[in-house]
Amino acid sequence: MRPTLQEFKKEALADPEVSREYHELPPAYRLRKQLIKIRKDAGLTQEELAAGCLGCLILPYIIKATQNGLNSLSPEQRLIGPSLGLSHFQNLVYVLLPQTSKSILSGVILAVGRAAEDTAVILLTGVAANSGLPRGLTDKFEALPFNIYYLASEYRSPEDLQTGFGTCIVLLTLTTGLFIFAHLIQRRLDHLCYNGN
Repeated sequence: MRPTLQEFKKEALADPEVSREYHELPPAYRLRKQLIKIRKDAGLTQEELAAGCLGCLILPYIIKATQNGLNSLSPEQRLIGPSLGLSHFQNLVYVLLPQTSKSILSGVILAVGRAAEDTAVILLTGVAANSGLPRGLTDKFEALPFNIYYLASEYRSPEDLQTGFGTCIVLLTLTTGLFIFAHLIQRRLDHLCYNGN
């Protein structure tokens, strides 16, 4: 059985070094409260702020992938739209972007991977331990990597170890499913772009 937060805190604060560091935290908590107040005054929820931060994090990757895709087009490909009388916007939407969609999709996939990589650290350190199964999308949850790590390092019985192996299989299955799903989307977009359907 995992220790409760109160039990862990009592045991940890018995160490003088941990206790000293713990009692030096109030300035950080004051700063945190001020930042939360600023966010609330702006009318933003924590989820909206997090989504905005992730958007700012991945936007450069998508922009650079789009720019590289457009730069890779030959001058003849760039002139297809204008030679047919299309405006700059129509040329971009109907000619240039479809030709670079594979490059853009690759950039989006890399950007989402970057966001997942950067948030994985938060999920591993800020996850709610012992939260059980979530009842909805906004409930607290225990991240699978955290659960695997905890069970591998702190198992107390063969059943705990078996649960850890089962969790590994679930995580690998989810990851494989996401890769297959991304591959199918890319194939479908390639098919649409090259066949014009």
